[in-house]
Amino acid sequence: KVIARQYLMLGDEERSITLLNQAAETMEDLLKSSSDGRMQNVALDIYYWQGITLDRMGEDPTDSFKRAEKLNQKLTQKSDSINNPGMLLKILARSGRTDEAIKLADEMAEGAEKLMNCGYAACGYALITEHLSQDDPRHVELTEKSIDLTRSLIRQGYHDFDALRKTDLDFEPLQQNPAFLKMLDEEQTRLASEK
Repeated sequence: KVIARQYLMLGDEERSITLLNQAAETMEDLLKSSSDGRMQNVALDIYYWQGITLDRMGEDPTDSFKRAEKLNQKLTQKSDSINNPGMLLKILARSGRTDEAIKLADEMAEGAEKLMNCGYAACGYALITEHLSQDDPRHVELTEKSIDLTRSLIRQGYHDFDALRKTDLDFEPLQQNPAFLKMLDEEQTRLASEK
């Protein structure tokens, strides 16, 4: 899975999907004989990245995202971890289920004083924008919300600027956005001046 993600970041979707498909097959076999939460988490992540890769290749990611969502539901029944609604938000956003994703992102943004809520809401809003036309007023609104929440995320202690600019694919919709890049520059300069 880790190597598949690296291939995906390098733009080699073919190698990525080959590895993810192998991993998915292995997890399907393992999940038949186990309901271990850690294993379900790994499988969910594999299906999520499989969906992203298929989407990039112009293929239908629906089945992969549905599998990820099904596992997310099982994990939510076992635990109230913030990662469960956060992952559901990313699945809904990437699946193009914008109304459901916006509702969940808004709920998470209400608790934005917590680092994880803030991060999930920020990337959720960013991912939703990929499914909205540029002239949709929600596109501008959600982009602005994502930028504001990312600033808050940085001020709460998340300082991986390289990931935000380049490698975190959950922020990819903003990585060419001038306002987002300007905000990152401002925050990085502010932090450097405080040292």
